[in-house]
Amino acid sequence: MLNNINTLRAISIVGILIAHICLQLGDEVMGRFLGYLFVDVFFILSAFLLGLKYGNSPISFNFLSKRWYRLSDVYYPFLIISIIVLLTLGIKIDGTSIALHLSYTNYLVNNHLYGTAFGHLWYLSMQMVCYIMIYILCNKALYTLINKLFANEHIYKSIIISVLIATWGGYILTLLGLPNRVFIILFLYFIVYIKAKDILQWSENYPNTLCIIFFTLSNTFTLYCFIYHNLNEKLLLRDWIVLFTSLSWFLLFLKPLKHIKPFSIISFLSTISFEIYLIHHPFILGELSWLNSKNDNVFTTIYKLIGTILTILVLSYFLHIIGKKCLISKSINKVSN
Repeated sequence: MLNNINTLRAISIVGILIAHICLQLGDEVMGRFLGYLFVDVFFILSAFLLGLKYGNSPISFNFLSKRWYRLSDVYYPFLIISIIVLLTLGIKIDGTSIALHLSYTNYLVNNHLYGTAFGHLWYLSMQMVCYIMIYILCNKALYTLINKLFANEHIYKSIIISVLIATWGGYILTLLGLPNRVFIILFLYFIVYIKAKDILQWSENYPNTLCIIFFTLSNTFTLYCFIYHNLNEKLLLRDWIVLFTSLSWFLLFLKPLKHIKPFSIISFLSTISFEIYLIHHPFILGELSWLNSKNDNVFTTIYKLIGTILTILVLSYFLHIIGKKCLISKSINKVSN
């Protein structure tokens, strides 16, 4: 199963790279479709793996501290380096924005470090919100109650109520001008986390044909909606449709590709996928993009694209090394011991 997960993680980060390249080059449809889809896949993988590890028992504050350290030992070096580079370029950065990014609250108030170039950092903020939600709902005080509510005999009723809460919550956030995806992502993350072992067990029994049909229909329908119905103007509908499509990718790789063999490039991309996500965005999309010139011909664009991707891979690898040697990682090891 781990090989399948690594393969899906590698495909997802490549999909996000392609999405942002499409957006920078003016293809809104494929850019939005691939971007929303594969970011949701990352949330699903995170929730699933954590659910398999922690889902069978209540969690303590140690869970939250470990997740914070795991994010921060790569994110903080990236953030500090980015701030230094921006200041060196003469770009002013608001102190409030820095504080919001350091505290992982930037997405909740729609704050960007510097324009579109760092818009991708919303994911880190949302990931931390997911961790906090899991800690609140699955600590010792609420764990027994939550498990009763989401036991198999009550699961459909509980999911329906959760969907209604997520939908209305998203609608209210939209009216307030805040990120409407928060509640929907929290719903997705929580359900996958709390039912991770059931999902794995179920995957052993459902037929491959059903999974392939679900995958084909959901992706075709979602892409059709993006092309012909401008889903970016129907935010709640877009988010629910993309949620089910991302689940179809997850389920496809959970079982049918059971005997997939690991390749070195897949393992490499999977290992540094988080670093690639952090590094790639300023280079590809937004004010600092190397693909910014509209006067470039096809060959110049391809040349810049190859150079950009190689640069991203090299910098991502070095950021990965920095993260492994970071003092924060050493601190968590001491805490664990």
